Amino acid sequence: MRGLWRWGALVVFLLPILWAFFASIDVVMDGRGDWHVAPSLEHYEEVLTGSMGLAAATVQSLLVSAAAAVLAVALAFAAAVGLRRARSPWVRRAPAVLLLVSLMPPLAYGAALADEAKALGVFDSPAALAVVVAGLGLPLALWVLAGFVAELPRELEEAAALDGCSLAGATWRIFLPATWPAVLATLVVVFVLSWNRFDVPTLLAFDRIQTVPMVLSSFISYELELDWPTAAAVLIVGMLPAIVAVVVAQRALRSFAPALRDEGR
Repeated sequence: MRGLWRWGALVVFLLPILWAFFASIDVVMDGRGDWHVAPSLEHYEEVLTGSMGLAAATVQSLLVSAAAAVLAVALAFAAAVGLRRARSPWVRRAPAVLLLVSLMPPLAYGAALADEAKALGVFDSPAALAVVVAGLGLPLALWVLAGFVAELPRELEEAAALDGCSLAGATWRIFLPATWPAVLATLVVVFVLSWNRFDVPTLLAFDRIQTVPMVLSSFISYELELDWPTAAAVLIVGMLPAIVAVVVAQRALRSFAPALRDEGR
C-alpha cells in the first residue's frame, strides 16, 4: 500500500513536467478541446539557437554550478574530518551555526559583494561567481558531511594511525570511501541548489555571464504574449540538468532519508 502511495505522489509531481514536455513538442489541446498532435523539435531549436542565448547560458550554468558544488563539498569534507578531532563542544556546533548564518539573504550584502568583486577585478567572471556560490553552499555541505564523518568508528582512524597513515592519507583511503554515498548525495544537492541560484548571478554577472535562471527570468519578463510551447521548451531545458543529476544519483540520495536508506539495504 505504501508503494502505491509513492507511485501516486510521483505521478502527481510529474504531471506539470509531462504537460510542459508534451507542450514543448507541439502536443497540446486547442481552444475547442481537441488535441493538436504534431511532434516537432522546432521550439527547442528556437530557444537553443535563437537570440535568447539559452544554449550558452546552459553551458555557463553547468560549469559554474559543477565547479561550485565540487569546491564546496571538497572544503566541507576536509573541514568535517578536522571537526571530527575537535574536543570542544562549541567547535562541534560550528556547522549548525554556519548553516544558520548562511540563511541570511545575499541581497543583504549584495552591494558590498559586488563592489568588492569590482575592486578585485573579478566582477562578471565565472571563477568569481563559482567561488561565491560555493561559499553559499559550503555551510549546508559541512552540516551534512560532519554528521556522517562523526558517525565513523574511531577504530578505523586508530588502525590507520598504527599503519603509519597520515591524516591526509586516512581521509583519502578511509573516510572518503566510507562516506562516499553521502559525499555524492551532498554534491548533487549542492549542484541543484547552485543551478537554481538567481540572486547571486544577478549581483555578480552583467554581460559575459548569463545563467539559465537569468535567461528564464528575462524571457518571462519581456515576453508580453507568451508562446506556451516555446515557454515549455525553455522550462524543460532549464530543468533538465537538475533532473538528470537527481535521477543518476538517486541511490546516493537515499543517504539523506534514513527510512529509505534502511529500506534499501
